[in-house]
This record gives sequence, C-alpha cells and structure tokens, in this order.
Amino acid sequence: MKIMKRKKRPKILIILMYSNKDIGEVFRANFIKSIRKARLCFRHWYDNKGIIELLDNKEDKLDAIIISGSDYYILERNSPKVPEIIFKYKIHILAICYGMQYIALRFGKRSYINNKKYGNIIIYDRKLKIDYPFDVKTAKYKYIHNDYVVKVNKNIDVVMKRTRNIDILYYKKRDILGIQFHPEHYKRSGRLFYDAWLSWLSRKNN
Repeated sequence: MKIMKRKKRPKILIILMYSNKDIGEVFRANFIKSIRKARLCFRHWYDNKGIIELLDNKEDKLDAIIISGSDYYILERNSPKVPEIIFKYKIHILAICYGMQYIALRFGKRSYINNKKYGNIIIYDRKLKIDYPFDVKTAKYKYIHNDYVVKVNKNIDVVMKRTRNIDILYYKKRDILGIQFHPEHYKRSGRLFYDAWLSWLSRKNN
C-alpha cells in the first residue's frame, strides 16, 4: 500500500514595518487570524540576519513574502527601508499599504506618492470585488493611511484605481502585488482574500 505524503502548507515570511514591537504584535495577531492555510514566519524590518536565514533555507523554502503596513510615513527621511535582499530572490511579494507605497517609490519616483498633511491619518472601510490577478468576492476592507500611490512606472499594471488613488498594482516581471488596504484587519475579508491569494500562489508554482 502506497502512503501518500501530506503536502506541506506554504511558508510565508511576513516583514513587520512598524516602529515598535507592541504595534507589530497587534498586526501579527491579525495576520494569524486571517491566514489559516500557511506557516507564518514573522521578522521585523531591521532583523536582516533573521530574514536572510529564512531566505537561504534551501531545505524548507519560502513560498512568498508579505511586506506589512506601517505607522511611518513613506516620504519621511527616517522611514524604514524594506531589506534590499528580498528583491534579489525569485519569490512572490505581497506589499500592503506602506509596503505598496515602498514598491512604487523603490521602482519609481517620489512624485508617485501623494499624502495628506503629516499626522492626518485617514481611516475608512470600502467594499471591493477583486478580479485580477485572482478572484475574491465582494468584501469589506479597512484602509489606514496617510500616503497613497497616484502613479507607477509603465511596466507596473494598475489593477484597481479610484480618482487618483491606486488601490491595487501588480508588477508582473518581479512578481510583486501591491494593495493599499489591510485584508487582515477584518477576519472574514482577510480569510477570503488570503485563501484566494494562497490558491493563486499554488497554481502559479505548479
């Protein structure tokens, strides 16, 4: 009788971009509630050694990286940088809020980012139906931000946009998906989004 090996759940590195561990722990808990079908590894943006160790583990490879949101403002001088090493690996990246803004800036220009007056954080909910690069039925998502992306380079697709604000972008060449909203904030919409995202990753990798 042939014994079938159980397929490992995908392994995801989540890089927390927050200013301190207490804020990071709140969002860490939200990710854990929302992403049920993966093994999650959390590292803070300044933990280069820990991030490199995960990237270089050939026996248990990462399937994707998530760059989290942040309480920093992307255009400020002291805003944290995403560890450059992650862009040297052929691995899918999901960039959330601050992460998406970082991608637009990293592969574009400062003029691609607009902002409200510093300190004037806007918080609101919005229902979205996502059709590309994978389908997610209509759900309510939380937006928490000051800066927002208004333009990207020509080789980056604008997937969803309203007025000037870009909600979703996809840099297909580098396999980077950027979203302005926080799927992990609400458990229901988070599970809908991340289940669809993981299924899409599975199809891409097979």
